[in-house]
Amino acid sequence: MNHKMFRTMVAAGTAAIVLAGCASTAPASDSTPARQAQASSAPTVGEHRQVAPDAPAASSVVWDQSSKAAALDVATKAMTLYARPSVGEEKWLADLKPLFTPAAAEDYAYVDPSLIPISTFGAGDLSIDESNGYAVLARFGSPAGTYGVQLHRTGKDAPFKVVRFVVPEGAK
Repeated sequence: MNHKMFRTMVAAGTAAIVLAGCASTAPASDSTPARQAQASSAPTVGEHRQVAPDAPAASSVVWDQSSKAAALDVATKAMTLYARPSVGEEKWLADLKPLFTPAAAEDYAYVDPSLIPISTFGAGDLSIDESNGYAVLARFGSPAGTYGVQLHRTGKDAPFKVVRFVVPEGAK
């Protein structure tokens, strides 16, 4: 097995573990009203809170034109830096790292950009859940299908950060 194949397998395994953690929820046995209120008031990934304990509920952080523009701007920058298969691994990661959440920076540390099948994509659009002001998905059409950039912010005035890239089925 060559080095690139091994790194790709490690990255895929890491992504699977992260995604499995994203799907987990609080144990059903802890259904106290305080726990229920906490779970509904702020986004989590696995058991990790994504906002401060005293942050407003996700439904109280509203989407205004400014926040929509900021989200689309970050997503477009991220896609532009992502879709560069001719860039070396170290530069690719260094350029993207300031846009990543800490977990995403770890998850994408082993990606080989030469395996990314696109270098161009169309204009993005946002898929917004109006009841969640913290997270958004930006979608971009490409010759290989629709790519997504999942973004998150920790508060109304906090910057959006890339949580992950969503690749079309069958793409890398």
